[in-house]
Amino acid sequence: MAEIQAREQDLMRRITAGDWNTLYQPAWDVKDLVAALANKDSGLTVRQRGQLKLLVGAVNRATNKIDRVAHTQDPPRVQAVADDLAENIDELEEIFGQEA
Repeated sequence: MAEIQAREQDLMRRITAGDWNTLYQPAWDVKDLVAALANKDSGLTVRQRGQLKLLVGAVNRATNKIDRVAHTQDPPRVQAVADDLAENIDELEEIFGQEA
């Protein structure tokens, strides 16, 4: 989770700086790291496994959206999508804590 959070912070810094052409880099890193979490479901309850599957999909959609809206160079629009991604990451942290 620490690596995912570091990439999320990098993404937020790039948004603040208006570095639109490189937003995809940390976003896709988050997507790949979250996808790897899908294989770490041992020890999770059935409910948590279902929630994890939904969150992996939500992160995929959010990162794809970030890539698309970054081209608009519209800070409120980009920030709204990044906030959705951050919310999904917070939910993953609730499932895994810091150790994942």
